[in-house]
Amino acid sequence: MKNLTATILFALSFLFLANAHAMSTEALQFGDEVPDTEVTNLETFFENPNSYIGKTILVEGVITNSCENMGCWMTLKTSSDHELFRIKVNDGEMVFPIEARGRTAWAYGSIETVEVPAGDSDNETRTMYQLRPTGVKVAAE
Repeated sequence: MKNLTATILFALSFLFLANAHAMSTEALQFGDEVPDTEVTNLETFFENPNSYIGKTILVEGVITNSCENMGCWMTLKTSSDHELFRIKVNDGEMVFPIEARGRTAWAYGSIETVEVPAGDSDNETRTMYQLRPTGVKVAAE
């Protein structure tokens, strides 16, 4: 009986791990389907970011970081001259897994700004640009 129990536990563990690995390497879709429309290059975006505020655009980039608590944001890499570009949702709307870091993502939504601390001083702020997506697709690993 002990051998049967051990065999069943081993088989279940194997199936769980195999499924978890398969899920982490598949393409991921969050929210609405990302439309097949022209991608706004992030370098072009940062040439005149204020012209995009309130507009709905499609961006593409490599995920560099993501929220470890609620999965409510992720950042996309831009050139070294610019800040990271953030994709932000309300907690629970979409949950971006930390395992997606390093993969390419496409996000479709509207651009907004948020004021964040500029550094050590609480009195200084800087404008950060972020996209509120209706849909996000993450490429397979």
